[in-house]
Amino acid sequence: MGWVESKRWVDFFNPDSQAVEWATPWSRTAENFANFTGEQGYPGGKFFDPLGLAGTVKDGVYIPDVDKLERLKLAEIKHARIAMLAMLAFYFEAGQGKTPLGALGL
Repeated sequence: MGWVESKRWVDFFNPDSQAVEWATPWSRTAENFANFTGEQGYPGGKFFDPLGLAGTVKDGVYIPDVDKLERLKLAEIKHARIAMLAMLAFYFEAGQGKTPLGALGL
């Protein structure tokens, strides 16, 4: 996970710099996963809302709700950060060499 996050960090400051993979130089990853505007965005891309939950359907036509989509993207970032902190807690607990209840002092 650290390798992936380091690539994301580098690409954040230098957009499209991580588009060509060293193992598959013929494949342009950023073009394949760019969002519908063609820009490299974080998080998301064209596969962020495949079920269309961020918009409404009116008269059989899907109308995207940009504000709701932005809120969902922000929520994804927040939930991912909480999950990373929870995983860090598991690492600290395992480093003590105790059982989960023993680490809590029970």
